[in-house]
Amino acid sequence: MKDVATWNAQPAETKKRREGYFGVQERTVKGFMSLAIAILELLQHLSSTRTLASKFMSNKLTAFKTVSMLTRFYEQIVGPKFNDLNVDNPQKYNFKPQDLLKRIIAITMGFAHEKIFVHMFAEDMDYAHEYMNKALYVVNKHSLLTKEA
Repeated sequence: MKDVATWNAQPAETKKRREGYFGVQERTVKGFMSLAIAILELLQHLSSTRTLASKFMSNKLTAFKTVSMLTRFYEQIVGPKFNDLNVDNPQKYNFKPQDLLKRIIAITMGFAHEKIFVHMFAEDMDYAHEYMNKALYVVNKHSLLTKEA
């Protein structure tokens, strides 16, 4: 709690209960962040070669779910609510928005040669062109992508 006076004015039992709750929430956030990174790493691997990407995208449901997940990631990482997200200690939670964006773009580009993927992106109800424009702006502004990425 940033307001030390208010924190200190609370009964010891209340502080203990809130500290316990905070600890649980902190571990949950770390777990979800680790899971998100692991999923992105897997998708990056699956989209890294045409052979793998073609096999992975051969199932329409898989393509649909992948596109849905990516559009949600784009929304979270460059959408309007991102500016409201304040992480006091991003290193503690392994929260690196620019790295996440690089991964999401690499995955999108890796699957972009698959017709079903492009079709699903075009048909996705949550697709927002402004998020792609914002992603491109961020990438260019911070020079996030190189030929190797």
